[in-house]
Amino acid sequence: MPIHLQEEGYAYNETEDADIIARCMELNITPLLMIRNFTGSNFSAELAGKVLQNPAFRGNLVASIVNLTIQRGFGGVSIDFEFIPPARRIDFITFLGDLKNALGGLILHVNVHAKTADIPTNRIIGAYDYAAIGNVSDLVAVMTIDYGYPGGPPDPVAPVSWMEQVIQYSITQINPRKLQIAMPLYGYDKVVHTNKTHAQSVLGAQNQAISTGSPIEFNQTAKSPWYRYWHGVEEHVVWFEDIRSYIEKYRLIDIYQLSGTTFWQISLPAPQNWAYLSKNINVLKK
Repeated sequence: MPIHLQEEGYAYNETEDADIIARCMELNITPLLMIRNFTGSNFSAELAGKVLQNPAFRGNLVASIVNLTIQRGFGGVSIDFEFIPPARRIDFITFLGDLKNALGGLILHVNVHAKTADIPTNRIIGAYDYAAIGNVSDLVAVMTIDYGYPGGPPDPVAPVSWMEQVIQYSITQINPRKLQIAMPLYGYDKVVHTNKTHAQSVLGAQNQAISTGSPIEFNQTAKSPWYRYWHGVEEHVVWFEDIRSYIEKYRLIDIYQLSGTTFWQISLPAPQNWAYLSKNINVLKK
C-alpha cells in the first residue's frame, strides 16, 4: 500500500490498509509498504531532492517509515522514488542504508528506473547507483516499462529486446537473485501527429481493437502487439501487451535466473496474464 511524504520527511498513510494486510496474511503473502515522492498526481523530483539532501529530514523519513511499517503489520518497505535529482545520488544510498539498518530483518525493496549504462548526470537515471543499491537492499525492481512513454512517439511500452539489454547491464551490478523486472498491465493509445497519449489496460486495448475492427499486428523484434485505427481524420497507434508478449517476458526471468517481477499496476485487468501465471508458473512466496 502506498504512503507519501511531506517536505520535512514525515511519511503519512494514504489509504486504509488493514483489510489488505489481513488478506495477505491469510494467503501467506508478505505485504510491503510502498512510499513514493508524489505531490498531487505526479512524482516530484524537487520533493525527493529536498528530503534526501537534508540529514534531519532523512532521519524523519526513516523513523516515519519504520513506525508505520511496524505499527500497521507490514513485512517490509518498497521504495518508489522516481526522478531523483542526480546530485542526490549519494544521499539516496545513505538514506537506504539508514533505512535498512532501522528495518533490521524486515524487507527493503527498491524500485529503480531502467538503464543500460550508468550515466550519473542524466536527470532520469543518474541518481540510481545500481551496485550500491543492490548491496544495501534485499530486492531491487528495475522498472522495465515506459520505453514508449506518455507524450513520446508511438513505441512499444516494454519491448523484449530493450528489456534484455537492461537485464544484461543490471546483472553486472546487482545479484540476479535480488533482481526483479517490471511488466506493464497497460498500453498507450497515441495520436500519431501530436503524440497525445491515452493509457488503458491491456484488456481495454484488446477490446478497442475488436470494436474498431483493427487487425492486431505483432512486432517480432519488440515481441509486442500493436494496431492502428482512425478516429475521424486522426490516426492512432496503440502498443500494448498480450499473452505472447508476457510469455516472452517470463522467459527472460528464467534465462537470467532473476528473482521475479513486479506488475504496474496490479488493479488493471489483464486476464490472459493471470490465467497463464496460474496455469504455468510456480510462484514462490517470500
